[in-house]
Amino acid sequence: MQYVPGSRGHAGAVVLFTDGPPTACQQEPSIAALADAAGAALAADLGRAMTFVVNVGSDLCELHQVAVEGGTERAMLVRDGDDGAPLVDAFRRATAPLLSCAYSVPDSPEPDRVVDLDSVLFRYTPDLSDPSVAQQLPRVGGLPECSESPNGGWYFVDPGQRDLLRLCPCSCELTRFGFLEVDYGCRTVEP
Repeated sequence: MQYVPGSRGHAGAVVLFTDGPPTACQQEPSIAALADAAGAALAADLGRAMTFVVNVGSDLCELHQVAVEGGTERAMLVRDGDDGAPLVDAFRRATAPLLSCAYSVPDSPEPDRVVDLDSVLFRYTPDLSDPSVAQQLPRVGGLPECSESPNGGWYFVDPGQRDLLRLCPCSCELTRFGFLEVDYGCRTVEP
C-alpha cells in the first residue's frame, strides 16, 4: 500500500483471506482489532485502501464488521468443498469497485481551460432504452456521509487534492447495472 498515498489516480486494496475468526491463540487479533485496523487503513489513505474480506469456511461469523470498517459493506464466503469458481468470483467482486468506482480527474483538453471541480456531475441511467429515468448522484463530504445519503453519491477521496473521485459503496453497487456518465465542466484560466 506504500504507493497509494500521493499516487494520483491510484486506488489500493487490502484483501483479508481467512478461515474464520481467530480462535487458536490468545495473541491473535480479535475481530474488533481487525475491524479497527481496516478502518485505520481506509482513513489513513483517505478512502483509497478498502479492505475486502474473503472467508474460506462454513460461515461469515462476525467478519462483516471488518469489511464494513474497511469500506466494502460485507464479507464474501467461499464454502469448504467448493470448486475454484466461488474464489474467482470473490476476486472479481473485490476488484470491481476499484476498477469501476474510482475516477481520476482528467486534465483539460484545452490549454487555456481547467477542469471545474465544483461542476462535476454523475448521472446514472438504469435502462438506456429510457434516458428519462436518469438519476443524479449527489456529492457527499466523504465515505462516512455515504450512509446518510439515501441514494449514496460520490466524494473526493482527498478533499485537499481533489484528483480522485469515488462512488459511495451503495452507488457503486447500483451502477454495476446500467450506465454511468461523469461530466466535468471547464472554466477559462485568467492570464
